[in-house]
Amino acid sequence: MEKLAASSLPMPTTIIADAGFDSEENYVYAVGDEKEPRFEFLIPYGTSVQEQTRKYKKDIQNAKNWTYCEEEDCFLQLKI
Repeated sequence: MEKLAASSLPMPTTIIADAGFDSEENYVYAVGDEKEPRFEFLIPYGTSVQEQTRKYKKDIQNAKNWTYCEEEDCFLQLKI
């Protein structure tokens, strides 16, 4: 991106990348130093494709599938 910015070519307004570019460094670069995005970006995180599968969504060992109970300040493991 820095090489592109240094050239005379126009900068894209939206960057689309695959999960291989999922890194804190890339996100920080896209957001910019002043926390105002340099450009819009669509970069899925590493497990986003896996999380869309039926097997992942039904896995009761996965904490993302648990429900938070605010009254008791705990997570409930529900069978799906």
